[in-house]
Amino acid sequence: MEGLLIADLTNNAAATLAGTAFLGLAWIWITLIAFIVLVALFFFVFWIIMLIDCIQRKPGDFPNGGESAKTIWLVVLTVTFFVGNLNGIAAIVYYFVVKRKMPVKS
Repeated sequence: MEGLLIADLTNNAAATLAGTAFLGLAWIWITLIAFIVLVALFFFVFWIIMLIDCIQRKPGDFPNGGESAKTIWLVVLTVTFFVGNLNGIAAIVYYFVVKRKMPVKS
């Protein structure tokens, strides 16, 4: 009878340890997925802000740009939205190449 009791405690301890480890890993995955979703949401909002800036900017306000600089940036920002996760990269490039170099003149 005592041998059976020790075996039950060992099995319960192993099951508890396995359940705790699984729960810990599950929380790590949930946290990682939440982080990825927040980063993706940030880049989406940032992309929208850069797209709005590009739409409102006059063609002469683009650095080293000719007549078609605004059109090219609009096409790049719009097309990258449909190609994977490139919208965040295009928005970052737009920010450093256009917005930061030439702020909008009021």
